[in-house]
Amino acid sequence: MSVILKELQNRFGEAKVFHFNKNDNSISLILIDLLKDYRVQLLVTDGFSQYCMPVPENLKNKEKCELYFCLPSYWDLNDKTNQNMMWIIDWLPRITDYAIKTSSWFSHGHTIQCSKENLPLSQKMKQEYLVLSNPIYLEKVLRPINDIHFLSVIPIFKSEFEYKQKKGMEKLINKFIAAGVSEKLDDFRLPSLKRKFRLF
Repeated sequence: MSVILKELQNRFGEAKVFHFNKNDNSISLILIDLLKDYRVQLLVTDGFSQYCMPVPENLKNKEKCELYFCLPSYWDLNDKTNQNMMWIIDWLPRITDYAIKTSSWFSHGHTIQCSKENLPLSQKMKQEYLVLSNPIYLEKVLRPINDIHFLSVIPIFKSEFEYKQKKGMEKLINKFIAAGVSEKLDDFRLPSLKRKFRLF
């Protein structure tokens, strides 16, 4: 049992593990039920932290991380035919594989374009980008494990991406908090910015 799985089970109880072997990089995904206390499910990578990211000097304590999606209670990952939910299973290995293959690094504020054609993530999830963020909703419970920290993966709209590029990640997070947005996935959420911030 890995350190990540053991510690998460100590914190939250039993977990379900999905094993992958994608592009020669083995990765597991841990699914944990937090419905009782937080009304969400946690889908977190297990194994990405074995890769020591070549971070800049100011992030020397952030070389190791695991990524996670914070799923709404109604998502059912047993329904493998439902692409409105199953896209997350593809994205976590894709992100970690990219970092390892290109010897790159991720931190709070890094953004990923979902497709060159600016297509949405799914028929229901209309966002076109993913941004990595320190925990927001789960900040108190997703404390680092030894030297391993957690980064959430948050779908964002093009207007939010453009705002982050212009104003910075912390100001985008402030807009999220003001609008009640966090890392919790929401098929029905609208852009967090008022119209005047979407046009510039």
